[in-house]
Amino acid sequence: MAELVDCRGMICPLPIITLKRRMGELARGEELEVTVDNRQASINVTHFLQEYYGIAVQFTEETGVYRATFRNGEPLAGAVPDASQYSCAPTGGQPTSAASDENKMSARPAPTGTVVLCPSNAFGNGDQTLGEILMKGFLSTLEAWPELPQAVVFLNSGVKLAAEGSGALDTLRNLEQKGVKILVCGTCVAFYKLADAVRVGVVSNMFTISGLLQQTSKVIRI
Repeated sequence: MAELVDCRGMICPLPIITLKRRMGELARGEELEVTVDNRQASINVTHFLQEYYGIAVQFTEETGVYRATFRNGEPLAGAVPDASQYSCAPTGGQPTSAASDENKMSARPAPTGTVVLCPSNAFGNGDQTLGEILMKGFLSTLEAWPELPQAVVFLNSGVKLAAEGSGALDTLRNLEQKGVKILVCGTCVAFYKLADAVRVGVVSNMFTISGLLQQTSKVIRI
């Protein structure tokens, strides 16, 4: 019988963190069944397993419950950050010691690259229309940077910039073609009901985004 990892009722990125921890406790080759209660969580888990473990899964949905079964595997070399580094641990979780944190820091690769973080579809806190014009203009300048950013991350209303009707789509597509990662927060996409409207980049999750920010040498928040 498959080992059940029940992630229903968990907010992003807890399903990924819970699944990763359970996979680390079980023997390689052991069968697992993971359950979540929304489509975005199933997408996040699918991407996580593929990206960090090289495991391809397919979820099935019945009465609002999404299930997938797979065999536990080895993490890809250097691909999986320690889940305990993320701040959204379940209530009651024990904080890590200072010594433990120091050891983790010494084991991490040196941060590199620049990430542009866009938590809004407007630049600044003034007039909304003006802010949207400024944001479009700012994003268009990224192509002219001597060194392109490693990634552009969209959170909160910033995800609208990657959706149908955005005036920044052509710019973002050009950046993506040049190797810049475009990451769009999945929870934010679901909140704004844009699941079928995203036209550029990858719908991602807070586990991946947090890991990316941790590994970069510079974060520019717009």
